[in-house]
Amino acid sequence: MTFGEKLQILRKSHGWSQEELAAKVPISRQAVSKWESGAAVPDTENVLTLADLFGVSTDYLLRDAYESDADIPAVKQKESEAAQSQNRTAGWVTCVGIQFFGLLMNLYGTWAVQMPPFILVGVTAQLAGLTGVELVFHRYKSLPGTQDVRRKFYRITVWAFSWFPCQAITAFVFRLKVAPYQALLPFLCSNALYLLVSLVFTWLLRPRKA
Repeated sequence: MTFGEKLQILRKSHGWSQEELAAKVPISRQAVSKWESGAAVPDTENVLTLADLFGVSTDYLLRDAYESDADIPAVKQKESEAAQSQNRTAGWVTCVGIQFFGLLMNLYGTWAVQMPPFILVGVTAQLAGLTGVELVFHRYKSLPGTQDVRRKFYRITVWAFSWFPCQAITAFVFRLKVAPYQALLPFLCSNALYLLVSLVFTWLLRPRKA
């Protein structure tokens, strides 16, 4: 599409006559007519004015191969990165949700009904979430900021994922029978360990200063 064809389409899309466009530049109506017919081309200053008037780039106006601003390589790259960034965000947010679903299953299976199948579902969901998010980050590893997003994901999910391992470790340590007055001790120790692990990993995975 030539410059003249693009100019005519843009002018008509704004509902302007050649006289009205000429007044906005400002130039003569005859100059606009020559531009649209291809008999003449505007100088650099007028090209910049037209680009501002129509909200398009000068590259789009001057390069016949570009049918829209989206055809410009830099714009294509930016739009592609924006779409990939949205997909990456959707992926890790979904995996965060899976992690906390797994935590709920672990809590329900451990405290509410004391049924191992619920715990198995929870642990399986959390492992699947970790696998899924690593696949997401691997796919978008070349996208700027992926490592920062990865670090943010683990800072959040350590609070969901570490609860059951801390409970399991504490239960193993306290497998021997304890006196009745010590029955609360495993509960306190497991949650203290959970808080310690979560806080330490949250600190280790804090954003790095440039």
